[in-house]
Amino acid sequence: MLKISIIVPVYNEAENILPLFYEIKKYCPENFELIWIDDGSNDETLSEIQQLSFHEERVKCISLSRNFGHQNAMIAGLNYASGEIIITMDGDLQHPPVLIPTLIEELYKGADIVFTKSVFTQKEIWSKRLLNKIFYGFANFFSETKIDENITEYRAFNQKVLDSVLQFKENETFLRGIFNWIGFKSATVEFKCAERKHGSTKYSLKETLANELNKIILFNPSLIKFISIIIGFSLVITLFNVPLWNIYSANKNDSNYLQTTLILLVSVVQLFLTGMIFKLVNTAINDNRNRPLYLVKDMINF
Repeated sequence: MLKISIIVPVYNEAENILPLFYEIKKYCPENFELIWIDDGSNDETLSEIQQLSFHEERVKCISLSRNFGHQNAMIAGLNYASGEIIITMDGDLQHPPVLIPTLIEELYKGADIVFTKSVFTQKEIWSKRLLNKIFYGFANFFSETKIDENITEYRAFNQKVLDSVLQFKENETFLRGIFNWIGFKSATVEFKCAERKHGSTKYSLKETLANELNKIILFNPSLIKFISIIIGFSLVITLFNVPLWNIYSANKNDSNYLQTTLILLVSVVQLFLTGMIFKLVNTAINDNRNRPLYLVKDMINF
């Protein structure tokens, strides 16, 4: 039986530690290690993991020095996984462990990566759903690496895929894009995303927006060309809209109103695209700094 490494990044998920462990233990083959990555939690998350690790040698933990973000925490777990099969999942019990045997079976059938696709049954935050649709649609329109908006961080893959993913040294990490970009034979399993039983989501609207921008920027090599064209086009519209409306509008008040509205809309587009350019520049600067993605404070059962 191949060894299985299950990687679970957690941030302030103290109430979910024990329930998730027992669910994993129920459905996972005996030969597994469960690697928690405590991403700088300020509640009792680390304490819960420590207590569990006293009784279970299969429970391991990488405690980071501060909160480095979900993606970097996941990378930390990947670096320390020792199994021939690796499974990544979230720590909020919305990724059901009951799927683990199905994911492993798909790997035995010949898949290198098994993705999971969520079918939401609960009411999501409307802003998150809207951002997902806008940003995924925009990103997929310009990118050669197409990403389904409902593909989750719950996935299983083999050592060959792990070695490929760990070759990436990007400071801004978007794992869903990386796993799609590398290729390999894949399969997809659908599941119904359950409602969160304990606690609340740790992603604010600001963090969600930052993640959505990464989806667009990191896998779109022609993005700068597109932004330059749109900004140039919007500048032309701004330059010529005043004389054109004065010529074709019979009502002076209507003309002023339409001019103001058009200028406002164009300005919003310009500001958004300019922000994306700054994000691209900042990403390039951070990659050149070559700073570590995370820092380990403590390790348990390694």
